[in-house]
Amino acid sequence: KATEHVDHAGKIESVRAIFESVAKTILLIEKTFGHGGTETYREAFCPMASGGNGAAWLQKADGVENPFYGSSMFNCGEIRREFPGPDGKATNSKAKSAPKDSPLDRPKKVDAHFRENLGPIYEVYMDLHAALAADKLPAAQQALADLKSAAQLITDKAESPDSWKATRSTLVEQAGHGAHAQD
Repeated sequence: KATEHVDHAGKIESVRAIFESVAKTILLIEKTFGHGGTETYREAFCPMASGGNGAAWLQKADGVENPFYGSSMFNCGEIRREFPGPDGKATNSKAKSAPKDSPLDRPKKVDAHFRENLGPIYEVYMDLHAALAADKLPAAQQALADLKSAAQLITDKAESPDSWKATRSTLVEQAGHGAHAQD
């Protein structure tokens, strides 16, 4: 049983390392294209993650749900910024260091259909975040596989911005590394 626990811990840490790069890409997607609907997403940050260098991630919850430390430090970190959907308004006053809104911080104007197509990517990413925050390795591994599939489904159609192709390739590659963490 002790070796199973060590094996599980090593694998979940491997998935958390992959999550760090995936989270950076998802934050880039959010800042570049935004998300559809009225729900507000939040950028959270843990200064202890990534070997003390700190790491940020996107989440739905008002309070911090730390995917890097799971149940051992579930609330470690702070909410830095809110991203309301195009049909919603930011509502959380817990955002501690939200940057000034500049033209560079706002999502580009993109086709509404394209933004809606991003929905499955956000949903699977949120599943990955929740699984890691709850220390659920099999669910996290499945979410990585699902994230790769969801990203591959958004093709380079006319409504896709030029910058999407490279972003999609990065996300597919990152999520694909999760298959190696399962072995």
